[in-house]
Amino acid sequence: MQARVRYALAAVVMLASAGSAQNAGAPGSTGKPMRTFRDAELPLTFSYPAELQPRAAGTPQAGGNSCSKTLLVAGIGQDPNDESATSSGAAQAGSTRWASLTLTDTGCVPPRVLKKTKVLDQMLSGMTSGPTETLGLMPMEQPVGYLLEGRHAFLAAAQGEPVSSSDVQPANGAEVLAVVAVSVKDHILLWRMASNDPNLLNEMLASRVDFGTGAQALYPGHIG
Repeated sequence: MQARVRYALAAVVMLASAGSAQNAGAPGSTGKPMRTFRDAELPLTFSYPAELQPRAAGTPQAGGNSCSKTLLVAGIGQDPNDESATSSGAAQAGSTRWASLTLTDTGCVPPRVLKKTKVLDQMLSGMTSGPTETLGLMPMEQPVGYLLEGRHAFLAAAQGEPVSSSDVQPANGAEVLAVVAVSVKDHILLWRMASNDPNLLNEMLASRVDFGTGAQALYPGHIG
């Protein structure tokens, strides 16, 4: 069943981005140091909370989408809901703050989809709502559309304790999850952010994005 699409024009304040690639730089809108990732081909400059450390993207799974490309993986602590988390690491995560951020270039989008606004919005809405419909999560924000530097973007968010696919349910697995999808040229960029700290999640959503026309917040609103 398709989620109902809400589309709204968001007014955001434009600020100059700061920092050097993958290094902590000047404070962002939250007043905290930022770490910056750059992709010259898109082009994209993305400044996110510096406390999130860049991590290895890992090996693509066999049979996965060969068109998708992981651009950035960052985080702090151990996500107890991560399938690769160890039992000891998951238990420790329950008593410490953790967060994960992944940026993916989905690729392989048919050109005709990008040219049809209604179809594009439906696709972006579905891409954001899908991850939040995991068993154990309750929607916080249904897919909502806005403009990010003039480009179509959607966000969806949920909270709860995702039900594990394994036989053992991780302890203290409560999280807040937000997914953002943005159409950029012939690419669809997908941000997946999760944390057991709602304030940190909102700091990630306030990360600065610049496609060459001036930096804006990844999402201009507030979750929770």
